Amino acid sequence: MTYLFSSSVEVSNDVGNALPVNVTNISAIPVVITPATYTSYQFNNFGVHTNRGWTMDNSQIPMFAVRVKPTTGVTGKISEYDIGNNNANQSTIGYVWYQGASITGAAYSWVDIGTSGLQYAVFTDAYGANVPNGISGGTSRHSGIIIGKSSSVEESIGSILLTDGGQNLVIAVQRLDNATKIDVWFAVGLQVE
Repeated sequence: MTYLFSSSVEVSNDVGNALPVNVTNISAIPVVITPATYTSYQFNNFGVHTNRGWTMDNSQIPMFAVRVKPTTGVTGKISEYDIGNNNANQSTIGYVWYQGASITGAAYSWVDIGTSGLQYAVFTDAYGANVPNGISGGTSRHSGIIIGKSSSVEESIGSILLTDGGQNLVIAVQRLDNATKIDVWFAVGLQVE
């Protein structure tokens, strides 16, 4: 896009008196503004387990995190995400996005998303005898509630840029209505500039 600006310029001395300025042959100054272009990527847990999702209970536990892989020099962001369950309107799920949180408990691995420079990690869930990962520290950036099958996209999360050497974004979830374990599925869209 090219925008043309024209205006008169007044230059003043340190006490506010106007000084003469002679400008010739300038009627407009072209300014080119190039919008940022992003390439889209995604990950989900659709095929991770046979006939089940990621199992949660009534304690807040981290589900997944995203970050920029160190030394890649890219800038990314979350463009969308969905969280849903298989329990229609019989459950209520709370979630909190944290920036820069530490994950405790079982070891986990960062997974490259193609060659984008982005990575994600999925943490241990509450299925069967699993001891889920824990979460500590970090800054809460957004929270919300899902009732039954639902999805969510918030501009507050999409505006946080993931940068090389920057902090991770972690989503922690918990069932709010009772202690019964429930499966959830997630899909996340990411963009790299």
